[in-house]
This record gives sequence, C-alpha cells and structure tokens, in this order.
Amino acid sequence: MDQEASSHMIATMPAVTFTLGELLADVATGSAAAPRAWADQWHPREDWSPPPFSVSALLGTAVPHPALLALAGKLSASAAGMDTGLRVEAADAHSVLMACGERRFALGLAGGACTELCRQADCESGMLDAEVPWCATHLLDTDLYSLVTAARFWAQASRRPGDPERSSPDWPVEELMKAAVAVAAGEMMAEAIVTAAFDDPHALEQRDVPAEYGLVLRTRHAMDRERLRLWETAREEAARLRAAAGDCEGCRRELCWLDDGFAAGAYPQVRPEYCSPACDPLPTAQERYLEGQQNWQTRLRGNPIF
Repeated sequence: MDQEASSHMIATMPAVTFTLGELLADVATGSAAAPRAWADQWHPREDWSPPPFSVSALLGTAVPHPALLALAGKLSASAAGMDTGLRVEAADAHSVLMACGERRFALGLAGGACTELCRQADCESGMLDAEVPWCATHLLDTDLYSLVTAARFWAQASRRPGDPERSSPDWPVEELMKAAVAVAAGEMMAEAIVTAAFDDPHALEQRDVPAEYGLVLRTRHAMDRERLRLWETAREEAARLRAAAGDCEGCRRELCWLDDGFAAGAYPQVRPEYCSPACDPLPTAQERYLEGQQNWQTRLRGNPIF
C-alpha cells in the first residue's frame, strides 16, 4: 500500500461509530499489511522494522497493532469494557482522531503511538497532564469546576506523605494559575492546589505524636512557601493582562493607576481587565464553581464515560 492509496482510503472513510470490541475484532481479522512507503519517512534508519499492521475495514486504512493496544489500555478503566463506544472525528495519512465520550485520542499510523488529546473539539494538541485533560490554550474555555477539580486531582498525585519538601507541585501549576487568574478565581485555585498537595497539618497534630512535631512545622512551612509562589505567579499574570488591556473594559478607566488587590496580599475578586466588581459582569468564582458542579453531575448521569 503506497502513500497515495493510504491517503485516499482515509479521506473517503465513512463517518461511523463502533465499540472498542468491534474495532479490535476488525483489526484482528483484517489482512496483514505494512505500509513501509510512508512509515519509513518517520523511521528512516536501515535497521528499523515497522510494527505489525492490519487493515481495518472500520477505519479504512492499515493500523499498527501497538496503537490499538495502547488505545485499549487507555480505555481499560471504562465501565463499559469492550462495549465502550468510539467515533472517528477526523483522519489524515499519519493519524486518526477518535473520541470516546469527552475523551479524544490520536491513533498514530506510523510508529504505533496513541496520544490522548485536549478535550476541546477539533484541537490536535496534547493534554497538559493526565489529570489536566486540556492544552494550555483551551484551559480558559473550561468551566471553573472542571478546572479546579482537575488541579486538585493533579496536586493529590504529586503529594508525598511524610515528606512535604518533595510534595511541592511543579508544572503545569503555572498554567493552571494563569487560567484561574484570567477568570478571577486565583484564590480558589491556589487553595485547591495547596490543600490537595500536602498532608493536613491539623490532622497530624491530632495524632499527638511528639516525634511528628517537626513534620507539622515542615508541612506548614512548605504550604506557606507554595502559597507564596502561587501568589507571585498570579500577581505577574494579572499585571500582564492589565498591561495588555490598558483600560477597564467596563468604565474605560486606566488600569495601571488602580490597586489590583495584590498589594495587600489578597487576590482580586474581578478579572484583570476590570477595575471593580461593578464593572465586571462575571458572577463570583463560588457561583460559577457551583454551577459547573451541577452541570457536571447532570452530564455524568447522562454519560458515565469521561
């Protein structure tokens, strides 16, 4: 199968939906193929040999077995199992974009990789992290509840019980804080990250173990240090957004002469492009968080795959 034939098959493939089990069975019973004509462009070394390929009638092209196995592994936690529904969003000569509920994947047709993509429709960028399923560009398009919840899960994964110095979360915390500042939720985001990333010092105190007194002090120190780092990240991002806006988008006053809230060590309760709550029409962060939580619960009841 040459590159021209492969591209034609992908371009004319029908828009169908199927289950994971049907896709695996389709590839398992398909005829063997090895489209070296275009796969070699990715691996030009003479000692490289392509993975096994089989022609998929559902996808209309030859698919490397490792890519299908990687997709099955990423969907292994799905409650529907082999009945997990899949649909094709788009395809070209090198990959097939597939969706499963809100999750999206790029099935590589050359080296056999399967990459989970940003959950924003039509975006081909990868996720920031396994717990933050959006790219940096589309964090701002995410509802506040989903954004804070993803940050909390990610911070919990970085926790090191009994070792607060190693629990300090790293990338992509800056991207999460910048997205939160842009929607006037910096304080909520910072507290979600700090409380999830470290052991609760009050719970440690309740155990009343003299040997752990030093751990309590180190944990509080690490939490304060992380709060300061997040606060400085938020301050810098707010200053950047204010400078870019120039004037308040509500009353058109100059933003550079206004107290942005950070001078007193507090997070502003409005977006950086506005000077006061009277000018910013956006509901409070708490109101938007609760609204997003209700919407998420509604979607979850209608579609348990996410």
